[in-house]
Amino acid sequence: GLDAYPQPRKGIIMDFRYFRREAVLMGLLIAGVIVWQVINRSPAQTPVQASLMLVPAPTQAVLLKGEFTPGPGLRVLWSGESAESEARFFAGWLAGYTGFEIPVEEAQPGQEPANRILFRLVREVELSPEGYRLDISTEGIEISAVGAAGLFYATQTLRQMLDDGPGLPACSLLDTPAFSWRGLLLDASRHFWTPDQVRRVIDQLAYHKMNVLHWHLTDDQGWRLAVELQPRLAQHAAWRTEPDGSRYGGFYTAEQVREIVAYAAQRHVTVVPEIEMPGHSQAALAAYPELSCTGGPHEVWNDWGVSKEIFCAGNEATFLFLQSVLVKVTGLFPSAYVHLGGDEVPVARWEACPRCEERRLELELPDAHALQSWFLRRIADSLALQNRQVIGWDETAEGPLLHPQAIVQVWRDMDFAEAAIRSGHRVIASPTSHAYFDYGLESIDLKKVFEFNPVPEAFRGRREAALVLGGAANAWSEHIPDQAALDDRLFPRLLAMAEVLWHGPGAMAWPDFHVGVQHHYNRLEKLGIAFGAETVPLRFESAVGAGGGLDIRLIPGMPDADIFYVEGRTVPDSTDRKVSGDTAGSTPIRFSRGDHSITARAYRRGRPSGETITREFRLHAALGVAPKLAVPWTAPYDGGGAGALTDGRLGTDQFRDGIWQGYFGADLDATLDLGVAVTVDSVLLGAFQYINSWIFLPRRVRVYAGTIQGNLELISIADNPVSPHERNRFVRTFVAAFPAKEVRYIRVVAESLGTCPAWHEAAGNPAWLFIDEIAVR
Repeated sequence: GLDAYPQPRKGIIMDFRYFRREAVLMGLLIAGVIVWQVINRSPAQTPVQASLMLVPAPTQAVLLKGEFTPGPGLRVLWSGESAESEARFFAGWLAGYTGFEIPVEEAQPGQEPANRILFRLVREVELSPEGYRLDISTEGIEISAVGAAGLFYATQTLRQMLDDGPGLPACSLLDTPAFSWRGLLLDASRHFWTPDQVRRVIDQLAYHKMNVLHWHLTDDQGWRLAVELQPRLAQHAAWRTEPDGSRYGGFYTAEQVREIVAYAAQRHVTVVPEIEMPGHSQAALAAYPELSCTGGPHEVWNDWGVSKEIFCAGNEATFLFLQSVLVKVTGLFPSAYVHLGGDEVPVARWEACPRCEERRLELELPDAHALQSWFLRRIADSLALQNRQVIGWDETAEGPLLHPQAIVQVWRDMDFAEAAIRSGHRVIASPTSHAYFDYGLESIDLKKVFEFNPVPEAFRGRREAALVLGGAANAWSEHIPDQAALDDRLFPRLLAMAEVLWHGPGAMAWPDFHVGVQHHYNRLEKLGIAFGAETVPLRFESAVGAGGGLDIRLIPGMPDADIFYVEGRTVPDSTDRKVSGDTAGSTPIRFSRGDHSITARAYRRGRPSGETITREFRLHAALGVAPKLAVPWTAPYDGGGAGALTDGRLGTDQFRDGIWQGYFGADLDATLDLGVAVTVDSVLLGAFQYINSWIFLPRRVRVYAGTIQGNLELISIADNPVSPHERNRFVRTFVAAFPAKEVRYIRVVAESLGTCPAWHEAAGNPAWLFIDEIAVR
C-alpha cells in the first residue's frame, strides 16, 4: 500500500487503490524473473566462491552457467587507440600460456565476440580510470574500461583465473579501486636487489593490482644510483665493508633504471624514487665528506639504525650536489613524484656546526628542527620548477615550511596522518602498526594487515578522507637479505594489503578473504613465490601449575598445521615429538624446577611453515607473583601484562617478541610480595640492549629485601660492565647474589640511562629500557 511508504524507496511504486490487479501481476513477474536468475546462476553469488576467489576480489561478481576455454582460432580484438597496446601485451602472454599464435586486430563495428577477446575503451561514469568491466560468456570475453589501466587489470583477473585451469567461468565482473595509491616500498640500500629481482617484484605487484613501486635507493648503508657528474657515488658510496671484512654493495646504471621504469610502466606500475635527505646520508657523505658538517672522513655504514652524519645545511655545495642529483633523477624517472625521505634526522651535528648555526640565525629560525623544514622546502621548490611533487615521511609535516603540494607518507602513527589531513596535505598511510612487512608475524600478521584502514578514524565518512591517496607496505631490508626472505616477508601479507587498498577496509569479511587466500596459494606456487606463514606458526602458552611448576603448551598458528618439537636447542624435524591442532585441552609439557628450553617448528601444506623457534623458561620462587610497579610500562611493549616479569618466560633477541616489557626514559621499579618469608640468596634480572633502536642496558640494578614491606634494606647492587657503545643486539642477565636470608618482600630497581648519551645519533632523546624476568632464588 502506498500509504506505508510516504517517501520514495528503491523499487516500483504503484497506487494499490487503483492498480491492485496490475500490482499483483507486476510482483509475480518480478518474482518469476528472480526465480529464473536463481535457477540459471550458480547458487552462490559472492566473490569468494571457488571460481572467483581472486586477490583482490572483484567489486561486484555474478557467476553464470558454463565456461570459456581459449583454444585454436582465438583472436584478440581492440577498440579504442590505447586499447591496442593492452590487447597486444595480453595476447603475447596468452600465446605463451596456450602455445599457439593469437592474432590481434582492430574490432569492426557490430563484430560479436565469438571465440574472441575484445578490449574496448568506453565512457562509463561508474568506472574509475583504473576500473573495468569483464564479461565472460561461453562464446568469448569482452573487457570494457575507460582507460588502459583498467584494461590491464582485467587481464590480471583473467590471468588469475587461468592459473586455476584453462576453463574460464562464465561471469560478469565490475571492478574499480577504492584508493589510487597502492604501493610497496622496496629498500635497495640495506640489501641490493638485482634488476631481475626488481622486475620480479614489479610482476608480483601488477598481478595483484598494486600500482606503485617506492624504490628506496639511498641510505646510510649504501647509495644505489649511478650519477655521471658524481662518479664517487658508484665508486665508493655504493659499497660497504662488512664487519667480517667482505665488500658488499651494488648500484643501478642509468640504462638499467630506464629498462626497469619502462618494464613497470607497461604493467601500470609507477616507480617512485626515494633520495634520502638531509639524514640517512652517511653513504653519500663517505664519498663526498666535504658535504658533511665535520668534513669526515666517513665510511659507508655497515650497521643498521640511524647515523648522526647528515648533509650540512649551511654549505651551499650541499644544495648544488643534491640539485644535480635530482636533475638526473627526474630525467630517469617520469613519475610526477620524488620522495625526499626527511625522517629520523638527528640534529646534533647541525647544532654544533658554525655554518649551520649561521644559516639558522640568518633565516631567523627558532631551532635546528626548523632548519630541517627549511632544507626540505628549498629542495621541494626546486623540484616544483621541474613539475615534480615531493613526498616526505611524516616528520616533514612537523615543520612550518612544508611545501603546500607536498604529500606526507605516515610511518610512525596514524595520529600523524590525522594531523597532516587537518593541515590540508595529502597522505599515504604506511604505519608501523600494519604496514611494516620487515616486522615479524608476532607484530603484524595477515589478519592485522587485513584490518588496516588508511583513513584516520576521525575522517572516515567525511570529505577530508579524499586527501588519503591510499597506502603502502614497507619492506625495509635490514633483515631481508635474499629473495627467499623477501618472498617470506611479502606473502601472504601483501594479499591483504592489495585487498584493502583495492576495495577499502571492510568491503569483505575476514572469513571470506581467508578462504580466498587458501585458494590463492596455488597461484603463488605457480608464480614461484616461496610465501611464508599467515601468522605466528606456533605459540608458546605457559601457566603456573600445581606445586609451582610451569605448564607449557604449543599452539599451532593454523588449524591444519602440525608442530614438531624437542627439549633443548636441537632443530626438530618430522621425526620428533608432534603436536596437531589446538592443544589447549591436552596434557601440557611440565617443568618443575630449573632452566629449560624448547625448540619447535610448524609444518603446513607438506613443508616447514615459518622459522624454527626456541623459547627459554626459568622456574623460581617468585613464579606467578605479579609485581607492583612504581612506573607503568610504555605501550605497546607490555610483555604480556601485569605478570609478565614473573611468568617464567625469558625474552629472546627480538625486542618485539611480545615477552619484553619496555620503559621509555624511565626506571623499572618493581616490588614483589612472596606471601610468606622464604630463604633467598639471589635475584636475577634479564635486560636487552640494541642501541640502534635506542635500547640500552640499565646502568645498574639495585635489590632491596626484607620481611616488613616498609622497611626493606639494600642487599645488592649489580653494575653494568658492558660498554654502551656495543652495537650488536644482545641479552644480559644481571645477577644480584648475597648471603642467604629470610625475606618476604623484594624490590628491584633497574636504573635507566634516561636519555641517549652525547655520542649517540639520538643524543638527548629518551632511552628505552627493556626487561623480561625477575627471578628469585
